[in-house]
Amino acid sequence: MKRRRVSFQLIVSLTITFYSSQYIASPFSFIQNYEKSWYTKTFLASVQEPLDFVSTFESSASWFLRHEKISNILVCGDGDLSYSASIATHCSNLGISLTASVLEDEATHNRVYVDSLQNSASIRKSSPQHSVLFGIDATQLPMHFPNEVFDRIVFNFPHWKGKSNHKHNKALLNAFFESAVHLLSTKGEIHVSLCQHQGGNHAKTIEEWKDSWAISVYAAEHGLLNIGINKFLPNYTLSSFRGRDKGFYTGDQPDLYIFSKPNGVDSVPKQLRLCCRQELHVQLPDRNSQDLSSFILEDIKWGDSILNMARSVVPQEISVEVPARKIWSQEETGYPTDIAIFLVVYCGEGLPMRRGDANEYRSRLESKVSEVLALRENRKDRFVSKPFPYSLLSYILKVHSSYGHMKDSYHEQLNEKETIN
Repeated sequence: MKRRRVSFQLIVSLTITFYSSQYIASPFSFIQNYEKSWYTKTFLASVQEPLDFVSTFESSASWFLRHEKISNILVCGDGDLSYSASIATHCSNLGISLTASVLEDEATHNRVYVDSLQNSASIRKSSPQHSVLFGIDATQLPMHFPNEVFDRIVFNFPHWKGKSNHKHNKALLNAFFESAVHLLSTKGEIHVSLCQHQGGNHAKTIEEWKDSWAISVYAAEHGLLNIGINKFLPNYTLSSFRGRDKGFYTGDQPDLYIFSKPNGVDSVPKQLRLCCRQELHVQLPDRNSQDLSSFILEDIKWGDSILNMARSVVPQEISVEVPARKIWSQEETGYPTDIAIFLVVYCGEGLPMRRGDANEYRSRLESKVSEVLALRENRKDRFVSKPFPYSLLSYILKVHSSYGHMKDSYHEQLNEKETIN
């Protein structure tokens, strides 16, 4: 890479060291544990925590067997009703009430799907507590169930009935979450299965992430956390391709996404967290200034003070990292002082990460820092990035042009610091 014709005073980047040659048995098998090494200290922050609940394939009927006692399940948009028929007996044996629903009215459903009558009868026969409902719009659930809540709400392979279009499918997910969250019990879960790569959490690049449905982003907008991802093994008849009784391809490894409301206790594993990032540009005191001790100034330069201030302005359930920073000299910027640039990353650990909330954290941090140091005027009040999965942070640091400059000069600055000391 061609270097900038400037002399950086201080640049520290996120360096990655793989310390395990064994992939973790999880849907995120392409990611290994790694450490992030900072020059002044070793900051251990594994990007992949053990995800016991996402380590195996799940059949369509087995996922609820692993959970605490639940009383009822609502299945939305169930094609020819074969999914609900496949779990109806299991639910009955566990004392779980099953409500199977489809968008079509009963007459249309019977006409379109060859197994409609058979599956309906099978569900109702399994338990007097089970029911089959027609004409249920998954984006208008409170209208259909004004006085009910459910411990599980399931929507398998949601898709726009017309020609495939990301815009319409994203809108469908957004409307579904907005609707379903009102019917979810306090400790309930929403389960959504998607075709391989649709959800976005397996994305290895920003381009792949943008080309996905970004399901976690739309769930977060309605107060939901992505607490797990399972590999999903459909063992029922896949139907309802664009409103017809026709199967569809789900990819080799479709995923089951699990969402819940925050409970104030549990933390989401890093690999499932959504993050937003900002660049904080700080004017450092004049080199001959006596306002700050050299020790405090070094803390600021290396990001320790910035990290502490950032943590002080966010809720406890939001984690903060400062994985990269650099110093531009007066000669480089034309400012009367050196400029310190910090990459600040906010992640939803116990609360959903929404861009609006992250922008509020950004504003608070700028106000906090400005009490001590001046901010670069033309870099203030800029919106944070759109949410992205934590798994993409290392990729962003590698390929982003401005962060790349931090990385390029890391070893130069490391050697310089060692020489000074």
